[in-house]
Amino acid sequence: MTSIEGYRFSILSQEQISSIDFLVKILLLQNITNCFVIGFYRHPSPTSTVLGGSTALLRADRPSTVAILREHGVRLGIENHPGEKTALDMLRQIGDGSDGTIGTAIDTGWYATNGYDAVQAIRELYPHILHIHLKDVLAPGAHDTCRYGQGCVDIAGCVAALRSSGYTGFYSIEHEPELFDPTEDCAAMLPMLRGWLA
Repeated sequence: MTSIEGYRFSILSQEQISSIDFLVKILLLQNITNCFVIGFYRHPSPTSTVLGGSTALLRADRPSTVAILREHGVRLGIENHPGEKTALDMLRQIGDGSDGTIGTAIDTGWYATNGYDAVQAIRELYPHILHIHLKDVLAPGAHDTCRYGQGCVDIAGCVAALRSSGYTGFYSIEHEPELFDPTEDCAAMLPMLRGWLA
C-alpha cells in the first residue's frame, strides 16, 4: 500500500515534548482525534501507530518514555535528521529497540543530503524500519527535493531493498520544495512507486 505524505496537522515540534505528562497528553489527543499530530503515521492496526521524529525525552528518560509509548500502542520511528547522518548514528539512537517500540522512520532524501547511500542505510537498519519517506534530492550537500529520477537517490533501489528485507509497512512519497507546488511531481511519482511495488 502507498500513501502520499505531507505536513498534516502538525501543531508542535518533537523537541517540545519535554515531559512524560506532556507526552501522555499528546498521545491521548492523537488517539481521541484520530488525526496526525507531530508526524503520526496511522498504520493498519491500532498497535502499529508510529510517531515519527524524535524527542529529547527519549534521551532524558528512556524507560518512562518507552513505557508510555507501549501503554498507548505507539512506536517511535526516529527520523534521520538533522543529527543522524549515517545508519550507525541511527543505530546509536535506537539502541536495543525496546522490543520494537523504538525504531526509525527513514527519510531517504536526508541520507542523500548528508552524502550517505539510502539503499545502504535501509540494508543496515532493517528490521528497525517502522516507516519510510521516499524522497529524492538534487545533490548531496543541500536539501533540494525533486521528482524521482531527477536527483541522486536511487528510489527504485530503496524500494527493492525494502521489499527484499521483508518490510511490510507503508511507503510515503515526500517532496517539499520551497519555491513551487509539488502536486504535479507527486502525481507523477505515485505510478512510479506503484510500478516498483508491482
